Amino acid sequence: MSLQWPAALLALLGLSSCVPNAQRQYEMQPALPFLFQWKSPRMHCDPIPPGARAYPDVRPSTPNNVHRLDELVLSRQQLPELSLSVQSSLTSIEGGDRSDYSVRLCAEAGAQTEAEANRLLEQIKLTAEGNTLTLVTPQGSAQSRPSAHLRVQAPADVPVTINGTYAALAVRGINAPVKLTTTHARITVLDTTGDVEATASEFGIVDFSGSRGHVRLQAATEININIPVQHFDGTLEAVAERPVRVLLPPGFASPFEAVVKLQRDFVCRANICGEIKRTKRDGQVLFTFGSGEPLLRFRSLSGPVVIDSTDRLPAHTDAHQARGL
Repeated sequence: MSLQWPAALLALLGLSSCVPNAQRQYEMQPALPFLFQWKSPRMHCDPIPPGARAYPDVRPSTPNNVHRLDELVLSRQQLPELSLSVQSSLTSIEGGDRSDYSVRLCAEAGAQTEAEANRLLEQIKLTAEGNTLTLVTPQGSAQSRPSAHLRVQAPADVPVTINGTYAALAVRGINAPVKLTTTHARITVLDTTGDVEATASEFGIVDFSGSRGHVRLQAATEININIPVQHFDGTLEAVAERPVRVLLPPGFASPFEAVVKLQRDFVCRANICGEIKRTKRDGQVLFTFGSGEPLLRFRSLSGPVVIDSTDRLPAHTDAHQARGL
């Protein structure tokens, strides 16, 4: 599976530049399936696979570019829980059947002179203080562009806490509590089974795909959700300033509610639409599905809630994926 970071960034930038009509059309689209696939972007520190061409770098170029790869292995005794503080980076955590941590940091810097590039590269540091790993990345400018990509392979049953600033975060395959916060970037959470709390503020976006857990998602821009099973095991609450998009499988049966400001802000294209009821509550419009207490709650503060089923996605969805939109 693959997580496509460039597409995620394009989606974020595209949203902020749209005129109102185009923005509404964008917000009413289904959650795109590629958002819930896993693929870490290639780092300059990665070897090019045999027979493959060099990967193009679409970022602004600088005359002098340098990079450094730091690798370390940490024991479970050193880090009983995985706690990270990161800034201006891409950070991905993947849980697996292992007893230790494999940590890879690819630090990159570009500048007008080689000396300046090396000076910036030296400032990109990953340090350990107590039980917390801290990644520091200097701010870039029009003449320089430092960046960092941190990859961690972790035990699946270790709790994960990440505090980010201007940092894109991705977590997959963790069976323990996960708590993620960041600003001005995207959070992606896939295939977790424990409690999840993800908050992306200041133009942040959250993508979530899972079948169980107690999940709380909050985003300053949008939230995209994929529920791959008919019965969600646990609870999920999602609140976004703008769209909350949900993909459900055919025959989905878990009760849910959706809250929007206006009736027209609720869009349903799933095979359960005929079973959804509409009422009003506290001046807002409430749409409910199923009987009993809702297990899933979707709320948009000033945009739409969009419900789609995977068997009814429009044909152009694949085309969007192929173009990386």
